[in-house]
Amino acid sequence: MLLLTPSATTDAPGPATEWLWARTTDGQRVDAHGSAPASRLPADGEMVLLLPPQLLSWHQVAVPKVAPSRLRAVLDGLLEDRLLDDAGQLHFALAPGAKPGQTLWVAALRADWLRAALAALKTAGHAVARVAPLLWPQPEPTQRAFERGGQVWLAAAGPLGVVCAPCPPDSAPTPWATLLDRVADSPNDPAPTCISEPASAALAEQVLQRPPDIVGTAEQLVRAAQGPWDLAQFEFSQSAQARRGHWLRDTARTLLHAPAWRPVRWGLAALVLLQIAALNITAWRSQQALAAKQAQIRQTLTERFPQITLVLDAPVQMRRAVADLRQSSGEASPRDLEALLQDLAPASAQWDTLEYGLGQVTLSGFRVAPQADSNWKDRFEAAGWNVQLAGEPPVLTLKARP
Repeated sequence: MLLLTPSATTDAPGPATEWLWARTTDGQRVDAHGSAPASRLPADGEMVLLLPPQLLSWHQVAVPKVAPSRLRAVLDGLLEDRLLDDAGQLHFALAPGAKPGQTLWVAALRADWLRAALAALKTAGHAVARVAPLLWPQPEPTQRAFERGGQVWLAAAGPLGVVCAPCPPDSAPTPWATLLDRVADSPNDPAPTCISEPASAALAEQVLQRPPDIVGTAEQLVRAAQGPWDLAQFEFSQSAQARRGHWLRDTARTLLHAPAWRPVRWGLAALVLLQIAALNITAWRSQQALAAKQAQIRQTLTERFPQITLVLDAPVQMRRAVADLRQSSGEASPRDLEALLQDLAPASAQWDTLEYGLGQVTLSGFRVAPQADSNWKDRFEAAGWNVQLAGEPPVLTLKARP
């Protein structure tokens, strides 16, 4: 996933616009980062455009229940008196999961700026999958200090919105601390920890009278990309298929790499290892049982037929030894011609010619009566024959198994 934000808030992004970028595989750690125009950005299948606070304004409004087709027009009317620019020139985005009929946050930004940024990236061969803010209203107040285009900015977000101003706030008649109070529930709350890029840390400490936590630009991009906001709505909205694809990728990345899901991942890994161990134990026990049965068969063979000293295939050797005993004693074998004819009698079988040889019997023109016993094949199989019936007229071939 490639995360990028403009290095300076120019009026109209174009091919020469410089972008700060960071690449992350798991959505948690920075793999690489840098700064480059759109034509030199690394290729990536998923790109997230993160907008700095000075490009956005935030408004909390009560949106009535209206049809989706009328929602944009309703927002124009609700926000008209709160905006410095014409509402028709702005792009609006609703809070994640927001539905009309409730009070919700709405982000506003210049539509032409966003349109130009997406066009410049698309011309360079980059498709943006998601547009997100670097800072958004949130229950716990937070502060950011960053440098863009040679100017240091201070921004704060809290339950009452987001404020952003140059540092020092030359455009504001009140101290910076007063601006921060706008986004806090209570001005008396302890000041939140300020996160600053290295280039802006000294000035941020001078203004806030306390040292900020140093966090690089790339790390801040990764943190912001984990937020829930997607500003690509209305005219910039993606297709349902693209949104589903992004949701699936984001969900998979969260499940595989997010720290909150680490216990689940460890549990699944332990379950898989347990299953593998159980399968190995079951296979080992089966092998032991099979080996015990084979040893018992070999023992039975050598006990019954002491003349057999080398056991290669105990069942085959035992059948051959039994056949030799029958032959030496004159006892009929299930494979003798007499036994074969007795097995065919219940089937009322008839044939034209019979060929009887060592280990094979061929009956040409074989046929059975329609009302005959249908189990005649099973009897031959049980007697140690391989049964094959094919051809026209049918030919029955019986081959003795070893």
